[in-house]
Amino acid sequence: MEIYLFRGFSPEEIEKGKATLAARQIDLTELLFIPVSEAMMNERMEELLNRLEIDPAVKGEAAPGLKTVIMATGSQEKALQVMRAIKAVLADPAEPAFAMVTQTSLTWTLGYYMDHVHKEHDYMKTHNPANDPDMRKIN
Repeated sequence: MEIYLFRGFSPEEIEKGKATLAARQIDLTELLFIPVSEAMMNERMEELLNRLEIDPAVKGEAAPGLKTVIMATGSQEKALQVMRAIKAVLADPAEPAFAMVTQTSLTWTLGYYMDHVHKEHDYMKTHNPANDPDMRKIN
């Protein structure tokens, strides 16, 4: 089971993304698209993902915030397909931040991870690596 956690998205945006994937012949039966609730933001990632695999039914209001998607998938290809589908249905496709679950992020709370990912996303949108003295040019 692959789990995609959405913060800051309307239910309509999530459904449009799923419809785009279905139109591209992507099997949705093993994909869970879950809007993040406020209560989930305080859960440790590993515990949250384990709980959602057992009981994916989520109750409560979706948490507001910057558009962020955390992807618990072992497939980079599938992650890219989901990213492209979601971006295709948004007015501003550069707005959402996406990240895959890592061993390190499993120890963090969902809220901390989402905030961390969005800070990195904002930095990458506003900074040119060529102007960063710490970056080395690769030939």
